[in-house]
Amino acid sequence: MARRSSLFTRSKMIRYFKFMEKFAIGALLIGSVAYYTQIKNIEDKEKEKFLSKYTKNTETTTTTATPATTPVTKQ
Repeated sequence: MARRSSLFTRSKMIRYFKFMEKFAIGALLIGSVAYYTQIKNIEDKEKEKFLSKYTKNTETTTTTATPATTPVTKQ
């Protein structure tokens, strides 16, 4: 009977390991997808920040250059 009992626990343990292997693979896949989307969002935010800074700089140079050409009268 001890032999049957150990065989039962061994097969139970093998099933448990197979389940945990599938769980670990699933967790790695979900984690890697989440990590990729997070990195992608960060890169998109940095890109937008850079582009907005660049467009603001070009707009400010054109808008500040226009009033400087008008004559200033002092009283």
